[in-house]
Amino acid sequence: MTKLFVIFSGVFGALAVVIGALAAHGLKSRLTDDALGSLDLASKYMLLHAGALFACAAFNQLLGGMSFFRYAGGFYVLGVILFCGGLALAALTGQRFWSTLAPFGGTALIIAWSLLVVAAIIEL
Repeated sequence: MTKLFVIFSGVFGALAVVIGALAAHGLKSRLTDDALGSLDLASKYMLLHAGALFACAAFNQLLGGMSFFRYAGGFYVLGVILFCGGLALAALTGQRFWSTLAPFGGTALIIAWSLLVVAAIIEL
């Protein structure tokens, strides 16, 4: 699981930079201000949570692989895919359906942060 979390962390980090660059430069003249704002938010959240996911991977590895950091990491992955993916797809396709995934992703991210607190209290 640790290896998978590090891979997802790297992919999310790279995608965050690509999405941010597209929002700032490549698609600026083609998208609405709302769509650009959604891409910018997706990029920032993706980059932030890539770092949190990497930290979960590191702590999970240090603690032997069976820890609350593992569960937090899983919810970070799910949350980034649903929240950031939903916002980015809605902005890029113009189909609002994709943005309906964002609240589920946001909930997953809240759960991930809460599990991080639990992991710190119990395991560190």
